[in-house]
Amino acid sequence: MIRGAEIDYGQATERAELEPMLRRAIEGKSVFLVLDDVWLADVWVNLLRTPPSSAMATRRILITTRDRKIANQMGAVHIHNVKLLREDEGWELLCRSASLQRKKDILNLRDIGIGIVRKCHGLPLAIKTLGGVLMTKEKSWGEWEKVLDNGAWTMSKLPKELNGALYLSYEDLPSHLKQCFFVLRTFSVGP
Repeated sequence: MIRGAEIDYGQATERAELEPMLRRAIEGKSVFLVLDDVWLADVWVNLLRTPPSSAMATRRILITTRDRKIANQMGAVHIHNVKLLREDEGWELLCRSASLQRKKDILNLRDIGIGIVRKCHGLPLAIKTLGGVLMTKEKSWGEWEKVLDNGAWTMSKLPKELNGALYLSYEDLPSHLKQCFFVLRTFSVGP
């Protein structure tokens, strides 16, 4: 966060040195903070409750977790449960997200598309993200099969439920856009 606010932190590496810098960097500012895939509620208590909360003029914090208890422990005001899609709903979303409009393409790619939807386990974000990847590909069985068979589906560091879907979309980005995700990877939270 300090780096993102373009604050020179010099050689500071200790929490006691960095906290006052962070407080000054965000003092009086509106902050939108995203904590993705949180596994432990104490991440909030130990890392973020102070100093950021007391220094921000207004704040919005979005937390994603697979455990409702964690959201409650972190004091979530509104909890939205993501509804997993049935296979046919997932296929419809994939078609829309991949801009499949011709009946011929929809029929030809249905079986491989259903395979991709199954690997997404009904998660709308994963399906929509892969639809965005597939939109940039040729609408052919071979191109879609490359996505289905990509090794990223089994990457061990990604959440089991996503099975690499988001990583596949990341890998498809141009290098100048991949740099935008450096901070997110650096500060990722989870086991």
